[in-house]
This record gives sequence, structure tokens and C-alpha cells, in this order.
Amino acid sequence: DVYKRQWDEMWTLYAASDVVVGRAGALTCAEIMRMRKPALLVPHPACADQHQLFNATELERLGAAVVVEQKNLSSKGTTSLLSLLLNSRRREKAVEVYEKNDSLRVAEEKIAEEIVREVLEDNRDGKISQVVANRRTRSFVFDCGAA
Repeated sequence: DVYKRQWDEMWTLYAASDVVVGRAGALTCAEIMRMRKPALLVPHPACADQHQLFNATELERLGAAVVVEQKNLSSKGTTSLLSLLLNSRRREKAVEVYEKNDSLRVAEEKIAEEIVREVLEDNRDGKISQVVANRRTRSFVFDCGAA
């Protein structure tokens, strides 16, 4: 099925999809990487400094996406590219690429570690008695016992 309307729960659509067709803004690229989906990216031609083209080209360079500039879109060519991306080997390649280049996971871990470090350093008043970090679920529990 193809959804052509605004969707509030994009993660649901990403999870259900075999391939993503979309623009190449930073958030879209990050979401595609997080969900480990092969993508057909069509950078918006009017974006400042062609940043979407640069984003898309990087994912293409890694082997996880195919880039088509809007001026070169055609239904026949798009159909061929989608068939290529739906190929199971191509999907596996995208997952491999994202696992090897999981900068989002690394960034999340660094940010979380910095937050915990700052909280513990700033806890000179002793109000926080314990910090439990679960890396797998990327969650933190702060025990702020009775003052």
C-alpha cells in the first residue's frame, strides 16, 4: 500500500515498510538510518546550499540509498529503482551499512553518558542517591530520595 497523506506516527510506517521513498532532510535521513531501511531519496531542489543532496549522496555512497534528483524522476525509472531496492540482497546491504555506521547509536550513548556525568557531578547536595542507566533501552532512572 502507498500512503499519500500526512501520517502522525511515522515510526509505524517505517517499521511496516520494505523501502522508503522520501526527501533527504537531516531528520528523514536519521529516521531511515535508525530504522535500517533502504531508501530512494529525492533531495528537495530548492533547499539552501543543496544540503539535502549532500545528505542523500552520503547515504548513497555508503550503499544504503539511491538518489534521484527531482528533475530526473520518471515513473519507469522509479519503478526500476524500487525493484532494485526491494531486492533482498540490497535490503541486507542497507542493514549492514547502518550497523557499521551507526553514528546515531554512538551519539546517543555519548549524550547519555555526558548527562549522567553532569548529574552526578552536580549532585553535591546529595539529593540524587542513585542513577540507573539501561543502555539497551536507553533509559535512565534517577532516585531522588526524600529530602
